[in-house]
Amino acid sequence: MIDKFCKLYAKLHDTDMSALGTIYTEHVEFIDPITTHHGLQALTDYLSSLTEQARTCFFDIHDVHAEGHTDTGSATITWTMRLTLKSNAKQVTLDGVSLIKFADNKIYLQRDYYDLGEMVYEHIPVLSWIIKKIKQRLAS
Repeated sequence: MIDKFCKLYAKLHDTDMSALGTIYTEHVEFIDPITTHHGLQALTDYLSSLTEQARTCFFDIHDVHAEGHTDTGSATITWTMRLTLKSNAKQVTLDGVSLIKFADNKIYLQRDYYDLGEMVYEHIPVLSWIIKKIKQRLAS
């Protein structure tokens, strides 16, 4: 199941979203810094919307630390996402971590951790300048 998860996200923009049902439960809870989705259909809609807007979306998986048995347990997965939107040719690179919990070989909880500012705010011209100044001030 973890291998399927990694393969699915490796080329998310090419994923057939009907395949999500092979790794997620019907009542999956998906949480990330943007929002929370309850249920397989809500997650499918969310990822479909993302991939419709993306020219490319790759996740490079760096490390998987699994606990428990092969069909029930949890895993922490570190990754780097490379996203290029259709509306903007600039590639966004973002490091993050996913915590997944699974039972009976299906994920019932996924919580993603990443810097929302790095993903969104730092790519908006005025906000990026303000964030850069704040970071410089905090670093000094």
